[in-house]
Amino acid sequence: MRLKEGQGSSSSYILAWSRDLWLAFVGTVIVITIFMWGISSFRRFCEIDKCDKSNGHGLKLPLKNERTNQLSFSSCLLFVLGSVTQRGFGLRESPTATSLHVVAVLSLLFGLLMQTSYSAALVSRLAVLKNEQGVEKLADISARKSHSLCIRVENFAYSALFLGKDGDLSPEWKRIVNAPPCVPMPITDQDIRETICSKDAITLESTTVMARIMREPIPCFMTKLKGRYAVFYVPLLMKKGFPYKHLINNHLLRLHTSGVIQRLVRVWVHRILDLPVPLNELGVTMNHVNKILWLYALAIIISVMLLSLEIIHYKIHQEEDEEEG
Repeated sequence: MRLKEGQGSSSSYILAWSRDLWLAFVGTVIVITIFMWGISSFRRFCEIDKCDKSNGHGLKLPLKNERTNQLSFSSCLLFVLGSVTQRGFGLRESPTATSLHVVAVLSLLFGLLMQTSYSAALVSRLAVLKNEQGVEKLADISARKSHSLCIRVENFAYSALFLGKDGDLSPEWKRIVNAPPCVPMPITDQDIRETICSKDAITLESTTVMARIMREPIPCFMTKLKGRYAVFYVPLLMKKGFPYKHLINNHLLRLHTSGVIQRLVRVWVHRILDLPVPLNELGVTMNHVNKILWLYALAIIISVMLLSLEIIHYKIHQEEDEEEG
């Protein structure tokens, strides 16, 4: 059956971290921001002279006269967020105080650690395909009625599992076996191949036939359900009185009991069916970013609304100033 695209969605950007980690992250950002803003405010309040900057005549400049140290809380917050997200949003003028340099380095190191861990968790969520399809055995298909079962009508399992004594499909399978998107009456391998990548479709086929079908590349990722549902015995017809009948029978029995046949099946058949999923073919789909795009659009709308309010506020105050003037 076909694998789902993956568990990645727009919510993966939030679920990449646990709730406790998000709270700890936000709390750390706020603490670093308060720490940076507090250092700047304390130095400005106490009018501490800078030790690494002068006016060129050996005179040290007081902090209260330097705009570089007059950091607002919003500027500190944007600086910390820029460091955390590695987007390089800095202050208009870099602070020269050593204590503020220490906080800046702390922000950069914290951002490096958090971004790398977040990226690793996010990529793993976006790339891993889901194997849990809600169907583990044949009985689940008839019980859930969420998938169609595609099977060749000439397959021995078709008559052994789904046909009643009257030769018609059993009532519980009539709307499941070879129902859309399956081919109505699949006979050849090509009929199975046409619907093997259809959504909500499960193919029931022998391992040898599936190995033959999957020798050519298919445009989707597949998984197989474990279990054996029907056994078919292949008769070997011989002429009556054939002298080598017992010899052939003994050799076939030895091949079976010694494990040679199982080994050949595992090497020739299962190797084709157990192809690994090529990770380089896994791409980010629109489902991964659709909510992010809506968030960007909402941010643009809010920005335009705030800009309109600022323009209105500016014009009102400009008219008042003109009247007073």
